[in-house]
Amino acid sequence: MMKKKLWTMFICLMMIATTACSSGGSGEEKNQGKPVKSDGKTVLTLTILQPDEFYQTVKKKFEEKYPEIDLQIISYKQQAGEEWTVGDFEKYQKTTNTALLSGKGADIIEIGGLPLKEYISKQFLLNMEDLLEQDSTLNKSELQTNVLEAAKKAHGGLYAMPSGFYLEAFVGDGDILANASVKADDKNWGWKEFGEISRTLKQQAGESGFALAGTPPERILYETVFDHFEQFVDSAAKKANFDSPSFVETMQQLKKWYDEKVMTANQAEAGKQLFYNTYFYSPADLIHIPHQFFSNPKLLQKPHAEGQNGVTITPSFEFAI
Repeated sequence: MMKKKLWTMFICLMMIATTACSSGGSGEEKNQGKPVKSDGKTVLTLTILQPDEFYQTVKKKFEEKYPEIDLQIISYKQQAGEEWTVGDFEKYQKTTNTALLSGKGADIIEIGGLPLKEYISKQFLLNMEDLLEQDSTLNKSELQTNVLEAAKKAHGGLYAMPSGFYLEAFVGDGDILANASVKADDKNWGWKEFGEISRTLKQQAGESGFALAGTPPERILYETVFDHFEQFVDSAAKKANFDSPSFVETMQQLKKWYDEKVMTANQAEAGKQLFYNTYFYSPADLIHIPHQFFSNPKLLQKPHAEGQNGVTITPSFEFAI
């Protein structure tokens, strides 16, 4: 895992180094895209949210490989594990926005939680797609190309490089599903179909059980809107359509499921839940985690829109140039 994360950071750093050094000139005016010199070295800056030993390892390894470069790491928080209080992240976002608008932003930014689409529309960020394809020094076998393709599809280009990723998983009770009178077609079900199937399964499992617990209705509403984003939001016009009949119907369905206790925001007792949302961070999790829930677990795709995949890949950290 450390090797993969180091390689990701190396890619970003090498790309910005190549871009800076190919711009020519004496390298004194950073705002003109030229490298800044410090004791004969090219200075590259990396901004992060919080200090971490990993970044110090990145700095050490990178500067050993490229001694002509001085990598300067700037952290918003000064200490590892420092608590974030109310308003801290808004201040960080405002500081970053101001720096980018003034042309004084860092060379590489930890982009998680920042308005990536807005930065892309204002052309603040570099599309790394072409550089990645052209750079013969990179070992592309070290990359998870399917994750990069998903990032390119989501943002219209490779504007953010994930340092790692994890999978959002959906696990069901295999015994109940095998004996159920209704078929759980997880490859094609949306939240509407899931709700109807869950009602039937709950009746078979007993009135005291839940199909899904520990999940507030607003979470499922978020999933539904995300899956049908273009139906509810016009990104180009920056308008939302949350008073449409389909959205109202979605809200009514959610209320009905929770009123009937098919689902609940509260935690359920052991053995009183038919499905679980969970996350896989390593290959071993595929074996260990599902069996924490059921003796005969079944891996499923979570409810999703037609034409989409029900397995969500989530980046752990993302970096932009």
